[in-house]
Amino acid sequence: KATVSVLYWFAVMEVTIFDEGTNSTNVMIVNLDDTMFAVVSTVGDIINMPTDSFDLEYEGNILLYSDGSNFISESGMQAGAEVIIKQTHRKQIEKIRKGEITLKDLSYGVRHHPEVVAAAVDVSLSQTDELDGTLLRESRELQKTIVSVNGLGLSSLPEEVRDDKEIVSLAAIQNGRSVYFASPRLRDDKDVILKAITSQPKSLSFASDRLREDPDVIRLAISKNGMAIRHASLDIRTNVEICTQAVQSNSWAIVHVHPSIKEEVLERSKG
Repeated sequence: KATVSVLYWFAVMEVTIFDEGTNSTNVMIVNLDDTMFAVVSTVGDIINMPTDSFDLEYEGNILLYSDGSNFISESGMQAGAEVIIKQTHRKQIEKIRKGEITLKDLSYGVRHHPEVVAAAVDVSLSQTDELDGTLLRESRELQKTIVSVNGLGLSSLPEEVRDDKEIVSLAAIQNGRSVYFASPRLRDDKDVILKAITSQPKSLSFASDRLREDPDVIRLAISKNGMAIRHASLDIRTNVEICTQAVQSNSWAIVHVHPSIKEEVLERSKG
């Protein structure tokens, strides 16, 4: 007879159950939430348990409840922890999307699973406050998950991550405005800013001074929305060709054209 007491766990914990003699067997303790977990044999069947302490008896290759009913056997060779984890996460994701629970209601392991995080961030970016700061700093999978769902999630990541071009690029593709939270180095990175502008032309306003006078960058922005000319440098706003393109894209862009060339730009834009 053996007692297993689970004090805490991450998503999965492997434990060894010892009986009163010398026999033992390995099982997986799989977290479902703070009141339910599953015990999964390393070779087979999945059994749900409602408490965090339970008594077992061991007979040969079979684990039994204290009442003698079959608990875990070696017959279920294909069952495993992955199955029940996916089932559990699916249920928790449904509850998150319905607003029934938030990340703070989940245990540590479930709370930090990428699919669960993605669902939570999609509902509310503020849920990132419930995540472990160390994991946010070290787990690229979590970082990518957050910014791929909501680019503005870049704001919740550590400073060094906001200087990571891969992460910032993913954020910029999802939401161009996210570059506001990028490091100065990456706000001066043409590739990153072009991605941001493709997503949101007004993100030009967050680019470095150097890029706000780069003709390639400006042309992309005004091709998306002529009003983006307002965020261009003074030199660009005195460029007749570029300003004409902006006004042709959006007639209201004339408001942001330098007075010295407005008349010429208006004339050209009519053609």
